[in-house]
Amino acid sequence: MPGRFALIDLAPWTDRAGRLSWLKLACFISALLPACWLAYAYATDNLGTKPLTALNHETGLWATRFLAVTLAITPFRRIFAWPRLIVLRRQLGLTVLAYSLIHVVIYVIDQSLDLVFVLSEIVHRFYLGLGAIALVIFLVQGATSNDGALKRLGAVRWNEIHRLIYPAILIVLLHFLLQSKLDVSEACLMLGLFAALMLYRLAHDIGLPLKFPTLLCVAVLSGVLTMLTEAGWYASGRRISFWLVLESNLDPLSTFRPGWWTFASAALVAVLAFARARFAEPERPARRHAPHRA
Repeated sequence: MPGRFALIDLAPWTDRAGRLSWLKLACFISALLPACWLAYAYATDNLGTKPLTALNHETGLWATRFLAVTLAITPFRRIFAWPRLIVLRRQLGLTVLAYSLIHVVIYVIDQSLDLVFVLSEIVHRFYLGLGAIALVIFLVQGATSNDGALKRLGAVRWNEIHRLIYPAILIVLLHFLLQSKLDVSEACLMLGLFAALMLYRLAHDIGLPLKFPTLLCVAVLSGVLTMLTEAGWYASGRRISFWLVLESNLDPLSTFRPGWWTFASAALVAVLAFARARFAEPERPARRHAPHRA
């Protein structure tokens, strides 16, 4: 019935017309799978001796991963000429918010629901304060992600709010690095992947075509940046020789460090983009209809 409110229209797997979108359904299932796996692992005591701590770490890691996927939407739809990817951006952004909230809730539970202690920790521990700032940004963006908020705020103010995703990314990465303590491999890998995604955007903004040569350069640059960051972090925080860590990074046969994973991931994007451009069917010209004869 026209005008009738339908709950199905709000389902995350439907398009604006309320029809099933297989792309959005796949995204929704992908967003649920890590949470289901973590819930199962917790229920079956497969998260080690400190399950809540492990659960807190994993939910934060998945929030960061989905943040990377969200940031990948715009460059990937350009690289692979797939404009429909844009419909996933809001859904993925809300997924980041959901995992971030779960991350915080688990931390509060792990602290025996002592909110005074939690607030004290946020104030006195720099990395927790950074996490709180990032969560506030995600909450504001989540609350304004709908069409109604866009109309109320206007395009200019709405865009200003949602550009806060860039400082939020830096805050999240610094939060990740600081809380990683002894081993920053995962944090450096995420930093490298975010660097590659930002380099894609920079290349597009300065007019470089997002083709194989540019994409391969991004792979090299992001890999090198990851290696330099890891070496610099260990040198400044752990007093380990910068050159010793860098030498270890530059040798792919000894240990496959985050820099090489970053390079491999971005190089795979370059290869896939080349293959798509090489083997994709050319667009067919539109048919010209014969003129109508009376």
